[in-house]
Amino acid sequence: MTARNLSHNATIAPGTSVGIGFQAVHTGDTTAPGSYTLNGTACAVSDLGAHQVR
Repeated sequence: MTARNLSHNATIAPGTSVGIGFQAVHTGDTTAPGSYTLNGTACAVSDLGAHQVR
């Protein structure tokens, strides 16, 4: 999964966080994605179960 900023949230100050949401439709395999990036930078992934990721 890749996320990109919008014009109003392009800057995230050091030590802060931004929540994102998305809607998706898929068919076939329901395995959660193994990696995430934000504007090309890899993000840490914590498996919270039920395909919830922090």
